Amino acid sequence: MDFLSKLKQLEEQKRLVSAFEKTLSENGAKISQSKSLADVSFYHSLAIETAKSAVFFEGNASTSNTNLRQFIRPEGEHVVITALEVLAGNNATLGSTDWTPLTTGDAYAKNATMTVYANGIKVLDRYPLADFIKDVDSDEPATVELMTPIFWGGQTELRVEYSSTVGGAASDNLRIGVKGIGLI
Repeated sequence: MDFLSKLKQLEEQKRLVSAFEKTLSENGAKISQSKSLADVSFYHSLAIETAKSAVFFEGNASTSNTNLRQFIRPEGEHVVITALEVLAGNNATLGSTDWTPLTTGDAYAKNATMTVYANGIKVLDRYPLADFIKDVDSDEPATVELMTPIFWGGQTELRVEYSSTVGGAASDNLRIGVKGIGLI
């Protein structure tokens, strides 16, 4: 990487840090100097099966269904969510599921929406999961970049409510992920 490329990369990092700090300030979040700023990616997986609704990022966190130790962020570990990801799987054992982007064959997802709550406030209402369906001829991941980032403050919860007009098959699983930057 040449000098100008490195300089542009540093300028972009400074811009991101500045935007992150501004978001924290606007949301009244306290910043601990002992935390580091990092890219974050968290997920929660559930066996959807024939259910027409489910709640993600709630209940007991387990290494078989999430990469979080708990669903309420530790104090001072604030996150700015910039993208959402939805993946499908089909396995009777949730922890052994191979996760893939949604396809048009995932009827339960085509007819579903998700509502996102952060810090007890509804921040995304009935967002269609059809937007996450991967075009068979595309290499695009099952990720949607948010036009307006979602602030998930430390000591608060994130809640994603899944709702569909159609139930899935007996071993259908769904994984919802959030990506962004945060203090860890």
